[in-house]
Amino acid sequence: MHPDLRVAESPAQFKCKYLSTHRLRGSSNHGWVDVVYGEVVRIHVKDEVITPEGKLDIPSIRPLARPGDFLALLVHEDRIKTMELLDRLYQMGWHAGDPLPRQD
Repeated sequence: MHPDLRVAESPAQFKCKYLSTHRLRGSSNHGWVDVVYGEVVRIHVKDEVITPEGKLDIPSIRPLARPGDFLALLVHEDRIKTMELLDRLYQMGWHAGDPLPRQD
């Protein structure tokens, strides 16, 4: 395994050990989907995103999840917003690697 290389700005990181990749036949023009499996071997969480009850303060982290296709789920102020990843984020000038824009 590599040493713990992490993104400093990220409030939580998972260190994973690669297990395998499985290519599945897809129904899109792309033709396939790669599913990567790994084992979580370590989790790092910054103290400032842990509540007094010892749980993650999810709204402060504002995680972005990719449930599939071009959709994304963004947790914002105790609710989940569904948005079209390319249409919404890229129209706002967001690029991969940029911090998520605030939607106050």
